[in-house]
Amino acid sequence: MRQNLAAVALLLAGAAAVRSPMQAAAQGSLRYTVELEGLRETAQRLELRMPGWRLLALERGAGLDTDYLAFGLSSAWLALGPVAPRGLLRALADPLTYSPNSEVFAEPTGFRLEGALQGASRRGLWLEPLPGCLGLFALHRPPESAQPWTAGPFGGGALGLVQAGAAACLRRPASRQVSPPGRSPAWRPAFTEARALALLSLPPAPVPDSSPQDWLYERPPFPGGSLLHLAGSLRRESGAAGGRLACFLLGAASGGQRVPAGLLGLWRLAAEGGTWSAQGLLGACTADYRQPEGELYPGAWAAGLRLELRPWPALCLAGCWQCRVDRPPPVPEGTLPKTEEGGLSARLELPLRAGGCLEARAEANRRAKYAADGAVQPSAGAGLDLALRGKPGSLGLILRGDWKEDGTELRGQLCGERRGVRAQAGAAGRRSAGSAASGFHWRPFGRLELSGQDFLFWISAGGAGEVMSLGWSASQRLSVSPTSRTSRSRR
Repeated sequence: MRQNLAAVALLLAGAAAVRSPMQAAAQGSLRYTVELEGLRETAQRLELRMPGWRLLALERGAGLDTDYLAFGLSSAWLALGPVAPRGLLRALADPLTYSPNSEVFAEPTGFRLEGALQGASRRGLWLEPLPGCLGLFALHRPPESAQPWTAGPFGGGALGLVQAGAAACLRRPASRQVSPPGRSPAWRPAFTEARALALLSLPPAPVPDSSPQDWLYERPPFPGGSLLHLAGSLRRESGAAGGRLACFLLGAASGGQRVPAGLLGLWRLAAEGGTWSAQGLLGACTADYRQPEGELYPGAWAAGLRLELRPWPALCLAGCWQCRVDRPPPVPEGTLPKTEEGGLSARLELPLRAGGCLEARAEANRRAKYAADGAVQPSAGAGLDLALRGKPGSLGLILRGDWKEDGTELRGQLCGERRGVRAQAGAAGRRSAGSAASGFHWRPFGRLELSGQDFLFWISAGGAGEVMSLGWSASQRLSVSPTSRTSRSRR
């Protein structure tokens, strides 16, 4: 009965929405998607889309056992059900890990409805009384040991992490904006945007085990009680015919009933010209800053830089560097723990006279993790991609090679699409670093898709048949409600 609950509830909601007299022209679609992974796990999604509304139900499980069950509703001013954070809510959780070109700095603060078949652990309500200006939210995340669909106030299980708060945004364009004559499509007007966030969390206090190794902690655990985060950001962008300049400032503070206050500061600068772009980042945290989950944040400060050059339209060169220094351990050591990484990449795209294009990409990266006792864990890797994409209806070829310290991987595939049929077939091989004499171990894979105006069927297999998945998705267009037809006939 539980497996049919999601479908029945959404069908009833869809019927009510179509017949509602509040919908002047309630034309939408109903789509059902089912995926069978490994011939054992099943994931289902039933989604109803109406003008300005979206209703969905998600279910995932193995056999007759349901591991995940969720219902969702979203509109321009509302998101209810499984949600994912954006903007400042993401940045507060791990502020010193994002790269200088991360999209988190341009995201609006709030929550979006998560409709992926994998599901989301957070359940909550995001409400915007003033869309784009003011948002209110309340949510919870069950403990990892609890089943997501049984935890919480409706399932009778443990609540886990409970959060509530508000976010505000004020966006103001520049007082004087003169559009350059013959401006390029990339030109954007200047604006200033200020955001504020208040987040109240009730993290669960840790329950230590009886084993002796859990009596000692490297960092003091969260003692319980409430935890408050106050954050604000200021973003300024100015565009001109020759480029763009953007500055982002973030400041935040955390504190609670039983924990001292901690501070966070972050600065990001981005500049872009006709053939180049650059982003820089610098951030720092005090020792008492805590994440919304209650844990002390291990990072102390971080810096990053990314440069990109486009000397020709078909060629792009990029380089990046990033470093994060963590807090020292309770026992003093000789060095500070830190992580440092960098990379170089080049991308070339050449159009072909017969149609299609040739794409080539090469990249190399290196990462080193330094422990407090002076130990170093280095790692390096490189990759090369070649793709020959033909015009629509013809075959394409994709080749990829990856090298890492633990081994080498090669991958090749043919792909083509014609009249609603799309096929991919290839093989992937891996050779471990310590077994050069054994050669590559090849595994074939493939995927077949059949699509039409209102349906999609796919089947994929890999690893010599060890992993197989198939799925089917169909949609039904809903007719205009009788209320709208009556109103038109009276005009």
